[in-house]
Amino acid sequence: MEGQLNFILLLIGGIFIILIILAFLFFYLKIFISRIKKEEHKKNELKLEYQKDLLKVSIEIQEKERQRIAMNLHDDIISQLNRVKLINNDPLINEMIKKSIFSARTISHDLSPPLLEQTSIGELILDFIQPYYRKYTVYPNFTLMTKKMLSSTEKLHILRIIQEIFTNIDKHSKAKSIEILVRKSENYFTTIVKDNGRGFNIKNEKGSGLKNIELRMQIIGGKYRVISNKSAGTKYLLTFKNYGEKN
Repeated sequence: MEGQLNFILLLIGGIFIILIILAFLFFYLKIFISRIKKEEHKKNELKLEYQKDLLKVSIEIQEKERQRIAMNLHDDIISQLNRVKLINNDPLINEMIKKSIFSARTISHDLSPPLLEQTSIGELILDFIQPYYRKYTVYPNFTLMTKKMLSSTEKLHILRIIQEIFTNIDKHSKAKSIEILVRKSENYFTTIVKDNGRGFNIKNEKGSGLKNIELRMQIIGGKYRVISNKSAGTKYLLTFKNYGEKN
């Protein structure tokens, strides 16, 4: 009887020790998994940050190249066309040269907006969308409720995004009209662009357009959303916090 009791106590003690070991192993495994998850999360964050920095550098290089091309257009091509116009006496050729100068100047301004720092975002957008009035019915709605000016970086990225959106609309949507709302309050800047063309499946979109929009919004600390319907067109919503200083 005493032997059976000792065996039971020994068995209970063994089970207890095994349970302690299992609990220890479980606790250690939990810590180990948690550490792996943290390291993996940190690794992913570093990877995303690296990709973001790489894309930022890529955009900076693009902007510098655009400035260089715009300068060459303005200082070289347009100047040469003006000289040809001065020495030419044929009115028809001069009219063609005049149109070429206008086209070159428009391209130059699109590549590198002049007086970016001094010009308001509203003026920059209105100047850019002006040519689209020839092809589309454009409905602009601008509400600028504050004297705060956006930074040159913010204005440039917003303008590039709107250029990207309008280019996409012109290339793919087959729209007849475009609505553009620009609202600048004391704390937020919001832009909505909507067309009445054929929409697209956002999930299947593999082009660089939406990626460029996303990256530029990330750079200025903003958010964007695209809503598209095949029978109701596409709507682009952009917003970010306005940190600008008052004039």
